[in-house]
Amino acid sequence: MSAQVSIFLRDDQVILIPQGGGGGLSYDIEPSLVVPAEAGKVGTAALQAIEISRQSQTEATPPRTRASSAPVLKKLRLKSYKEFYRGASHCYLYEENGVIFMLRFRPAQDGAGFDLASSQPETIDNRERLGEIVLECLKSSPRMP
Repeated sequence: MSAQVSIFLRDDQVILIPQGGGGGLSYDIEPSLVVPAEAGKVGTAALQAIEISRQSQTEATPPRTRASSAPVLKKLRLKSYKEFYRGASHCYLYEENGVIFMLRFRPAQDGAGFDLASSQPETIDNRERLGEIVLECLKSSPRMP
């Protein structure tokens, strides 16, 4: 069974959004996690978010919510994803068969979200360095204007 987590760096906070789903469909699930941009806290939160996602992978029907009522936006007191993305960088973790992979993203040219920077995932071999690796990726990735 796999697990996925969408991760963003905004200002000095890292926002981790576990993904639920199954059968090729994924969607944001709760709880989203917000932690300071500190390697130890990011690593712990990433592993927690992976576990949340893993437990939700059998539900193939996403919850019916409008973007303006997305739980992560409510948690951060934001009105839209456009506002959420402003100044943010993004990466994505997924786990398959106990191995964690990371995908890097860059702002989309149209400014409406993020595009894959490379389709080749990076393998994270050392879980103890997970937070450090994620933070390095987020800090070195281009941010949404």
